[in-house]
Amino acid sequence: MKVTVEILTGPLFNIEVGDDATIADLKKEIAAQQELPSDRLILTLDSGNKSGPHEVGSKEPVLEIKRNIEQNLGVPMSSQILSVSGWEFVDELDMEDYPIVTEGTKPTR
Repeated sequence: MKVTVEILTGPLFNIEVGDDATIADLKKEIAAQQELPSDRLILTLDSGNKSGPHEVGSKEPVLEIKRNIEQNLGVPMSSQILSVSGWEFVDELDMEDYPIVTEGTKPTR
């Protein structure tokens, strides 16, 4: 399949991967083509859906956030991995269990 990739500080380009490719496969291809470390790539999905950002409250359960993403963007909950500042979200926790992100990506407690 052909995937169009845009690096926020760089070019827009196409990558060819198999129809059964995983996110890890896609990251490897992007890293190889752009000479970037694959473990530093963060991929986001632009489905063309204009639903906008989702406001998240501190008491909101991670599972509820994933449900909203599935409903609004069509990404199955089982395919989602949510994280902030290196903390992978655990389904059974609420947002208040994670560092607060201010000024972009600086976590605070």
